Amino acid sequence: MLSYYKTVLLEACREAIAIIKGHAAWDVLLILAGAFVGFLLGEPVGQLAGIFAGAIAALAVGVVVIGAWCIASAPVNISRSSLAENQALQATISSLQGQLDEGRDEVAAAIQELKQSGHFESFRVWGKEFIQGTYTLYSGFNQHGIRDLLMMKLIRAERIPNPPKPLEPLEPGAFRTGITEPPFHTLYLFTDLGAEVWKKIREDEVIGIDSGVVT
Repeated sequence: MLSYYKTVLLEACREAIAIIKGHAAWDVLLILAGAFVGFLLGEPVGQLAGIFAGAIAALAVGVVVIGAWCIASAPVNISRSSLAENQALQATISSLQGQLDEGRDEVAAAIQELKQSGHFESFRVWGKEFIQGTYTLYSGFNQHGIRDLLMMKLIRAERIPNPPKPLEPLEPGAFRTGITEPPFHTLYLFTDLGAEVWKKIREDEVIGIDSGVVT
């Protein structure tokens, strides 16, 4: 309870300071009005003191009124702030849940596309080759299969440059064939989607084995 009252007072102080700073022109007018009243009510020998007293009294009254208003409205402001924070948190949770559901739907759609294309079984067996990167020859897929996986955005191609090798001296009577290595070679690796699809397939496979169902 004590911490709540402390929070209310801190909120009231912050609100009062913000109001005073945000209404500087009105503050000046209030001080001038108080000084004018003090000038009118002050005796001829005490008009200067009346001006100061009126200005200070007007400022004090203004601070008291603003402070009382802020203290009265602080619980409402705290409740509104808490409600806004809760709504923002709920919106963030809903957004993250939506992204998670969307990711699951995307993985399920990719698995379905693999099955329809006839590449599911090959991907299930050979998919691990794409984890570290592989060539078409060792991937378990031919050129058409690699092209299909690229179109499904399950794998990506990464071109690795081949450093040029110095020419070795020829033996007497030998000649160069003109055959040289290409300037780069291409590796195929998982995309983020491909990695998630591979992970899902492996998880389903493990569940199937544990339950005695071979897929």
